[in-house]
Amino acid sequence: ALVESTSELGWFREEVLRSILRPRTFARSLAGGHDFGLAVVLVALAAGMALSVTVDALVLAVKGIAPAGFASRLLINALLLGARMTITVAALALVGYAGVRLTRSGDLALDRAFTAIAFALSPLVLAPLAAAIAMVHPSLLIAAGIALAVLLLRILAGLALNLRAVLSLPSLLVAVPLLILAGSVAGINAALSVRGVPGEIAHSETSSATLNVVRGRVESLSTMEAFANQIALDERFGYRAQRDDRSVERINGLVAVDDRADGTYEGRHIALRQFAIVRGGSGLALQFRFFDPADVDAAFAQAAAIAATLDLGRSR
Repeated sequence: ALVESTSELGWFREEVLRSILRPRTFARSLAGGHDFGLAVVLVALAAGMALSVTVDALVLAVKGIAPAGFASRLLINALLLGARMTITVAALALVGYAGVRLTRSGDLALDRAFTAIAFALSPLVLAPLAAAIAMVHPSLLIAAGIALAVLLLRILAGLALNLRAVLSLPSLLVAVPLLILAGSVAGINAALSVRGVPGEIAHSETSSATLNVVRGRVESLSTMEAFANQIALDERFGYRAQRDDRSVERINGLVAVDDRADGTYEGRHIALRQFAIVRGGSGLALQFRFFDPADVDAAFAQAAAIAATLDLGRSR
């Protein structure tokens, strides 16, 4: 069984490398109806994880922060975005398949559409190399950006080759515009939350702080305090608080559970402030995270000032 598992792993590695280094040869294998099985799901998952690690590492590089201190956070974000990427690829394949079937412009198997799109993304597994370039020195950020741009062009070329291999010309004329439209929508959603965190509707970063705006469902008979605890689980994963305060405040006329914490995350000084608001069956949280704050109370005051400028009623 071990020999068989090793053989399958080697086959998967070879197919991924072939899709990256020999895209025309790989596309011809798609045209021949080759069955890639579970490898299709794995390559989509790996592409999403690599993209997540790259984006997070580049953000840390801009801030001059070593990624080693955020290893667990990077892994969680990677798994979330990897799953999201897999679902997105499946949805895009379904859009293309449905478009071809409804217009009767040709024949396209759903699994072949999924394979063509997923393996077109395989060059993303090389994206962390661009982040590694940026981590060497901040002056290399432009070089890392150029490398990512080249990688994007390579993905588009691979997508064109793969789709042409599995689609007839009439089907191609129907499916490609639909995929572009659906992909644009997915891209906009990903831009709003590239981290892939469930419920996150906005994410903003500066060199010393982050702000997440997160929506969540409020269970029946649940209290505001219970919602505040639940919505904060992801933000507090791995966090050690030396100070933890809670009060009830008003923000623009809305009652909010106000949590303030001062502590460490993997050895680094982090201050957190969260405002959680519940209305009916849904809730909203503003989550502030401050890195190495010189004055924790001043950071908390800054968070309150920012929250006071937001129209939280409309954002719901």
